[in-house]
Amino acid sequence: MTYELSVNISKSILEPPTAAGQPSAAEAALVQTLEGGRAALPLLPHVATQALELANNRDASVREFSELIMKDPPIAARFIATANSALYSRGQTIRSVSDAVARIGLGAARDLVFQVVYANAVTGLKQFQEEVEASFQRSVLCGVICRVAAPLLRLNVADAYLCGLLHDIGESRIYRILSEGKVTPAPEEVVALVHKYHPRAGAELAIRWALPDEIVQVCRRHEERGAPPSDQLRLVRVADLVVRHVKEQSENPELPQAEFAELSVTIDQARTIIGRSIEAASKL
Repeated sequence: MTYELSVNISKSILEPPTAAGQPSAAEAALVQTLEGGRAALPLLPHVATQALELANNRDASVREFSELIMKDPPIAARFIATANSALYSRGQTIRSVSDAVARIGLGAARDLVFQVVYANAVTGLKQFQEEVEASFQRSVLCGVICRVAAPLLRLNVADAYLCGLLHDIGESRIYRILSEGKVTPAPEEVVALVHKYHPRAGAELAIRWALPDEIVQVCRRHEERGAPPSDQLRLVRVADLVVRHVKEQSENPELPQAEFAELSVTIDQARTIIGRSIEAASKL
């Protein structure tokens, strides 16, 4: 399926409901740009596409994965640097891509490739660079939380980290479009527009990158309320509820009991997720 066809098919799914009244000039310009289909949609590097395939191939080897990453020197260099964080290195210095892949495994190596690709995609904005970097850091924390929470909630989600990492990736796309637009909205409108349109923007990007449908759906539907229709959405919404407490390292916060109940998560479970996520995040 070509990308153009994907966008046409998905528009009825991805389009947010039209708000009552006339949109502002900034919102009208944003919607017009999104309707163009390709705005701020970076290509997924070949190494990431192949990493996704290799990680899902039971016959793939560490050597194949390592050779793939080494074909892209900038990604390989950042991959090694990130792999040397305490979260991945386990206290021992990693000196090569093959060492990193052997140490952390194909699945975690794939996740790390996408973290590097995401980091590379959120640079060079004319405006809103701080906001985009904050969004990226929050997304990394959500990935960590999803990885921690999945076994605690007995959820068999193979792409837990990627769901958390990528569910808000549409935020960076909206910020980039707004930064390049001719109309500069007021700060409070920027926040509102990013919140309103980032699910659509992220889902379109996930389709563009040919990511699994589960990730497309968490991008598109993570802001919905009610009982989540999938384990992936449940996991991401739990991460969204606790990420601030993990960032602030608040192990005994006041938690919204009703919102956790909607996700079939007890307050005790939530506190355990927060505590273990703080421990994992401290190693980043």
